This record gives sequence, C-alpha cells and structure tokens, in this order.
Amino acid sequence: MRAMFTTSAVLNALSLLLIMSTGVVRCSSLPAPGTPGTPVMPSTGLPASTSRSPLGALYEDSQALLRNALPMTDSIQDPSTLPTIPFLEVCRDFVSVQRVLGGPAMAKSADELEQNIRLCEEFIRCEEEGTCETLGDIFELEKQRGIHGRGGILCDPSMACSILWIRRSIAIQITGISILLKSSQNDGGAPKRAAMDAYRQELMPYHYRGLRVVWTLGIQATCNKPRKQYLEGFKSGTEAETLSLMRSIADLWQPLINGLMVMQAAYDFEDDRKWGLRGASTGDHGGHGGVEEGKGEVGGEVEEA
Repeated sequence: MRAMFTTSAVLNALSLLLIMSTGVVRCSSLPAPGTPGTPVMPSTGLPASTSRSPLGALYEDSQALLRNALPMTDSIQDPSTLPTIPFLEVCRDFVSVQRVLGGPAMAKSADELEQNIRLCEEFIRCEEEGTCETLGDIFELEKQRGIHGRGGILCDPSMACSILWIRRSIAIQITGISILLKSSQNDGGAPKRAAMDAYRQELMPYHYRGLRVVWTLGIQATCNKPRKQYLEGFKSGTEAETLSLMRSIADLWQPLINGLMVMQAAYDFEDDRKWGLRGASTGDHGGHGGVEEGKGEVGGEVEEA
C-alpha cells in the first residue's frame, strides 16, 4: 500500500507526529499517578489508570513484545525473531493513539495505517500455516519468491511493502518524541520544531516539492500549541510522568526501528523512491538518479516544479 504519499493519505504519518504534540486527547478524567487510591500495575509500575490510556497501553504492550527480543548492539534490536501477529497488534496501539486525537483527518490517517497492518494480516492468513511466524520468516518468504524488483523496489501490495511503511510511520513519531524530550520546560514552540525536524529526517528525503509544501503547511497549522498544553493532552499524569513514559516508549522502539532498517537493507527491501502528489517516481530511486521534480515523470505525470 502506498501509505502517506497520495493527497488523501498525506496526513498518515503527520498525524503520528501529533501523538507527541496535541492537546485534544479524549480520555476520561484520570487521577494523577501516585495519588492515594490509585492502584499500580505490578508488571510495569504504571498506575492502573495511566496504563489504560492509549499511551500507557502502548508502553505496556511494547514492553511485553520486546521483552525477549535479542539485541544486536546497544542501539540495534534484532527484529527477525519477533512474532509477527503480536508485532502487528502493538503497531495497532499506535492507531488507537491516533484515534483519540479526533477529527476527520486523524481518523483518515489512522485508517490508512491500520490498512497496512490489515494487509499484512490478510497475507498471513493466505499463507501456509507456520510460514509467517516471525518477521524474519516473512522477509525470507518474499525474498525466495522473487516478487520484488532490483534496487529495493518493492511489489505493492506485499507484506514487505506494508512493513516498510509501518516502520516509517512509527519512526517519524519516535523521532519527534525524542526531539521533544530534549526541549526545555519553558520552550513553548518545541512541539512544532520537533514535528518539523522529525519530518525532515524521516520523510522529506522521499518527497518531491509538492508534498514537502503540503507537509510543511500541515505542521505549521496543527503543531502550534505550547509545550505544556501538548503534554497535558496525554492525560498520563504530571508533566514529568508523561515525559518519563514517552522516554520509555522511545527507548523501547528506537533500537527496533534501527534493527528493522538493518534487516530491510540486508534483504534489499528499503524502497527509497521519491513520491509526489501524483504518485511514485517511475525511474530509479529518488536517491539514486531518480526522476527529478519538474523534470520528469512522476506516477505517469509531470510533477509541477
């Protein structure tokens, strides 16, 4: 699935950025963690009320998924042995967080992320039992079948293509959170800068100018609340407790994202074609002499300069 790169889908990953930068999380009023009468979950140390919030549930499920994952280095987690279905279920937690943000744009982007997850699940159901137990099984299966092109150009739809965009959707969120965590308490403009910096790092390299303009305007229009208000919107306790929970999520996911990048590159599954408003470049990769904006064909049409 071509997630995040059509006009209707452009907010897919953008809305993930808003997980760390919105003040409209619609949760019931929750007691602050650590207050009297607030039970603590023994498995994670989170207050029960916080663990039921989308952010808390994401942390708990991520911790359970990665508990037995094998580290390759201090900064890289080996994803090849991760069980596929639990992995996709945790990815769906990111969708749940998106849905509480509200609004039609958020609902649409959540639908598209979920569609990538659903595509993987549908492919798995069509395969012989036991052939897609782990992420490594999936990559090996599609590599052996030879369904993907040379130079990382992926068959679409496919499990590898969906996992690539799931990873990038999560990566832009984790990068934005990590940048926000470095901001000072009085830095009111930190959410907008974190969102923009995360976009530049994770998605801008795959965009022609038209999509870059759309994303930049979208970030400026939506990531404009002060830092304190954004953090309060998570309903995850005090500011310090919210930041601690975000840091824990980032610490869990960044090594896995790094590991997925390593594994996808090893299988030649890192499709780095550039995308414009009308689709993907039809030539080589955007980073390897692909069609330039305004100078060639993009999705069968000339991208506007």
